[in-house]
Amino acid sequence: MKNKLFPTCLFPVLIAALFAGRLSAQSAPQAVDDTLYIFQLDPVTYYVLENDTLSDGSHEIFLVEGPLTGAADLDTEGLLTYYPPEFDCSKPFIEDMSYGVCNALGCDTARILVKGLCEGIRVYNGFSPNEDGVNDFFRIDGLHRYGAHKIWVFNRWGEVVYYSTEYKNDWDGAWRNHPLPEGTYYYLIEYGPEEHRTGYLQLER
Repeated sequence: MKNKLFPTCLFPVLIAALFAGRLSAQSAPQAVDDTLYIFQLDPVTYYVLENDTLSDGSHEIFLVEGPLTGAADLDTEGLLTYYPPEFDCSKPFIEDMSYGVCNALGCDTARILVKGLCEGIRVYNGFSPNEDGVNDFFRIDGLHRYGAHKIWVFNRWGEVVYYSTEYKNDWDGAWRNHPLPEGTYYYLIEYGPEEHRTGYLQLER
């Protein structure tokens, strides 16, 4: 009985076409550069093969050049885990590394560019220095990442009651070793090349 769909005379042509298609599907990988943005110091993950061109079949992926200051791990599936270092937000942070990907037909490499972005500082507008171990100090998050900085705190008459150029979240509401009275105070913070922040804070005891 003859095959009504594919006549016998067409089998060699069909087999040759399928074989040619299989060969054309196999090619050397093409790796494309990546850019990774980080906003904090926690580890971040990124799939570096997302924009690469890979043919069917097995391939090998590996770091060619690791980061200079941070740390990075790259697993066999292309998942990169990057561990950022502490960096100064007043200066551009750029990290450069590269990876390679290979199959039986060849290899290719690509760069991974890491850029650090800072979300600014966070100022807490109230504290209660009563030595109970809870909220005893004027707190500012992220300031240490900007290097040089200055902080002034004023009372309602504009008099300076606190000043620091190396703040470590350690002001307990005292001026010249004397506790300041409860009330509203005002701060000026200079950080980064041209950044500043003003506002008020409430001191309660």
